[in-house]
Amino acid sequence: MENSFTQILMYFPSDIRPYVEQMLTKHPETLEEIRIRINRPLSFLIAGKEIHNLGTTVIDKETLEKIFHIITNYSYYSVEQELQNGYITIPGGHRIGICGKAVVEQGKIKTLVDINSLNFRLARQKKGVADKVLPYLFNNREFLSTIILSPPNCGKTTLLRDIIRNLAGTAKYHYKVAVIDERSELGGCYKGIPQLDLGLRSDIVDGCPKRDGMIMMIRAMSPHIVATDELGKKEDVEALEYAITAGVKVLTTVHGHDLHDLKKKPYFDHILHLKLFKRLVIMSNKKGMGTIEDIYSLETGKSVLGGVLNV
Repeated sequence: MENSFTQILMYFPSDIRPYVEQMLTKHPETLEEIRIRINRPLSFLIAGKEIHNLGTTVIDKETLEKIFHIITNYSYYSVEQELQNGYITIPGGHRIGICGKAVVEQGKIKTLVDINSLNFRLARQKKGVADKVLPYLFNNREFLSTIILSPPNCGKTTLLRDIIRNLAGTAKYHYKVAVIDERSELGGCYKGIPQLDLGLRSDIVDGCPKRDGMIMMIRAMSPHIVATDELGKKEDVEALEYAITAGVKVLTTVHGHDLHDLKKKPYFDHILHLKLFKRLVIMSNKKGMGTIEDIYSLETGKSVLGGVLNV
């Protein structure tokens, strides 16, 4: 069992810890989430399928509160700002989603109280998944701005992370990569320090809105490439235009199924007309998570791959 997974066990009381340890040991590669809900048994998301552990006792309010106190180190106010986002990041880069009653002030969520559900999302880095994709993202040894497109739970963030690691951290490539990690998923930062490997020449700003982060990093860190997850808001267009002016490449992900789907998204028809992006990687889980359906040139509209590649 990975050391970062072993650390997770400390958050669970002794009466339910053996069930969690059993699942971590039995499904080290495919266990994705551990859910704790009041008045329901533990559940585990394994390879995209949720399984309820009916052998465990039903989780009561006291047990859930005990777990929450351990997560927050018995200091609710120390995580109040993080609760505005609905999750807390713990050592190892694992993210804990939190549900409860929202306290709203002036139309914005201030914090969450009366916690009723917790979701441990396990951070698992898969090195090597980008190896077969990277050659198609270059032209004459120059990296081409790329969009990775897929529905949820197909591995696009995992692929993005490994592309970043390669571009910024291997002897073959020599790029300075600025990472804007708005949702703390790429680097899994804990107290500002990435828990996942993004390469030697990467710099990361954590928890920052993409538009502000992209412009700030281009101005301050002189990157060759800016990388971020889930681009597509109206304000992102301004940052992309700034990247074009600065001559900086962009690597990002978007939710969707195909190019037609991408063009229908608000603001993306305009983004594509900026002609910044040259490659489109389309993913699915048809042959397992991480299936590369195709890689297109956005300049010609033609496939550069020709066939299905399972990485």
